[in-house]
Amino acid sequence: MPEVWEKLKGRVVGGKFHLSRYLGGSQRGAVFLTERQQGKPKTLAIKLIPADSTSADLQLSRWKLISKLSHPHLLQLFEMGRCQQDGVGLAYVVMEYAEETLAQILPSRPLTPDEAREMLKPTLQALAYLHGRGFVHGHLKPANIMVVGEQLKLSSEGLCQIGERDNAEAGAYGPPESSGTEVATARDVWSLGVTLVQVLTQLLPVWDGKEQEALILPETLPPQFLEMARNCLKRDPQRRWTLAEIAAHLQYTLPAPAEQPVAQRQAPDRPQKPVRQSRYVVPALAGVLTLAALVVGVTLFNRQEAQPAPSAALEQTSPQRSSSDKKTQTPAPPETQPSARAMLSKTSDAGNIAPPASRESRATPATSDLVPGLVVQQVLPDVPRSARNTIRGTVRVTVRVRVDSAGGVSGDNLVSAGPSRYFARLASDAARRWKFSPARRAGQGVPSAWILRFEFTQSGTQVFPVAVS
Repeated sequence: MPEVWEKLKGRVVGGKFHLSRYLGGSQRGAVFLTERQQGKPKTLAIKLIPADSTSADLQLSRWKLISKLSHPHLLQLFEMGRCQQDGVGLAYVVMEYAEETLAQILPSRPLTPDEAREMLKPTLQALAYLHGRGFVHGHLKPANIMVVGEQLKLSSEGLCQIGERDNAEAGAYGPPESSGTEVATARDVWSLGVTLVQVLTQLLPVWDGKEQEALILPETLPPQFLEMARNCLKRDPQRRWTLAEIAAHLQYTLPAPAEQPVAQRQAPDRPQKPVRQSRYVVPALAGVLTLAALVVGVTLFNRQEAQPAPSAALEQTSPQRSSSDKKTQTPAPPETQPSARAMLSKTSDAGNIAPPASRESRATPATSDLVPGLVVQQVLPDVPRSARNTIRGTVRVTVRVRVDSAGGVSGDNLVSAGPSRYFARLASDAARRWKFSPARRAGQGVPSAWILRFEFTQSGTQVFPVAVS
């Protein structure tokens, strides 16, 4: 099939998109490099898929809905339409062209723990944005994490809507429940866990039997990511961590959920049962390309001018710990964070990584009119010794609390109750007694929300608060 697609090189699609270079493809579709005469960016990628009249209408409706999404870490779709080439009906979508993907560096080396953390933050932000608008990425893997200009972005043309029935094969990155089930946000959490393991070890986790509860993780997985990987890769999707729990574990702050999900707005031409389209394979590269913000060593980052990298479309803050030795840190806002390419660190001939800038050295925005709130009074659950002795490992309970303009807790709900109703009740009771210095806008207190993640062990209880709005 790839040889069939290559014959389209030089053709014009939609009367204006010249197929200048074949980037790669499979039976399900192909991507070419193209350009447009007006607008920026000028260089784009165009994806073509075989489609009859009915399936083309369904797919175009899906792409139109996705094109309304806007996030700095999500690949943007520009135009879509239908065409005929050699008597074959095709649907096409024009999107941002990505020079590099994370998958391209993994054959050379794994990411360092610091690089993995840099990759996780924008990835979590993009996933939280999608989930808040009724979408699931559905195809998260290294090949779909890329750099466009100065931004790390996720592919977007293959997004699924929450609740959509998925009949596609799970593949190496899909969860056990993938085939024939309704798409849920827990699917992305599983894929994120697999991706994390692979980028840190160059290996995929494996099953040791059909009835096995957990995947076997590579021994080379850095210990600081072991807990996260295990909780992302639970066989039962209800037991997997949420994005908020992952962010709290990494000491990140995620934006508040969207009030009106795009995917729930009824569009006139929106299909009731959209057609799923699979990804196509990234072709082999002549040389190692690096993913900016993740890779160190400028010698690895030099572009191949004669052979530009394929489009990434081919495959598609800090919580305040209750422990006394943890200091509250203010996360760097988007406008003060270094760009994807600016975060690239030089290495010496010996391969020593230049130390990253400390959090304290990052600037605080002067333009934002919202002053985040602070925790004034933390209340830990009173756990009897007899109950604490029953704990095996760590019991985690996540509570979301609503904080009023005076700093008091006006309401709460369980985000994750954990395995025990008893400890969930203790956590909720304690959360309602917390006190905050309220967030302020223009000098006035405003309502906000916090995620409180309680961790119960036999030796004690910790709580990790994260402001989410």
